[in-house]
Amino acid sequence: MHGSGTYNWPNGDNYEGNWVKGTRTEYGTLTYSNGDVYKGNWKGDKRNGQGTAIWFLGDEDTYDTYVGNWTNNLENGTGLYIWSSGASYNGSWKNGKLNGKGTYTFSDGSYFIGTFANGRFSKGTLL
Repeated sequence: MHGSGTYNWPNGDNYEGNWVKGTRTEYGTLTYSNGDVYKGNWKGDKRNGQGTAIWFLGDEDTYDTYVGNWTNNLENGTGLYIWSSGASYNGSWKNGKLNGKGTYTFSDGSYFIGTFANGRFSKGTLL
């Protein structure tokens, strides 16, 4: 495929967007057979650049969301992740993990501002 178009995989996944030599490129939407969705930029058939992912957790009213930057299918750079519990993280990511400066807000409204390393709290203040 080359240009804009839609492809439906046998497993029920569906991609609508731009293609270059059979790979997802530039902008498009991938809807998985389970209802999960990624809408955003692609490069070399991988999530790269700005994009939004929604992961459904059993029903259409329970889901996690990530809005931000991607590199090779992983959250990378800056982004906002909102868990179905109401907790959220807004800050830096590296290879799909919280990494660098950010704010983690707990579902009760308290929050941690500081530095994260490899997906864990590192240094900062709990408020």
